[in-house]
Amino acid sequence: MRTELGSWRRAWRRVGKAEVEVEFDADMVEEKLAEEAEAEEEEEAEEEEEKEEEEAEEENNSDKI
Repeated sequence: MRTELGSWRRAWRRVGKAEVEVEFDADMVEEKLAEEAEAEEEEEAEEEEEKEEEEAEEENNSDKI
């Protein structure tokens, strides 16, 4: 397969030696962090609901005995 740098094998060697600078958009990072925080809050809320349901079931079961 041909690339702009010649064969892909030569291009791969060149890329492997090159320095790469990555810039991050601050807004993108903030959005990602906000999404992760929301997901964690949702998981915690679901876990709390499950615990409350289990406790309610245990109370109902203990009343039957």
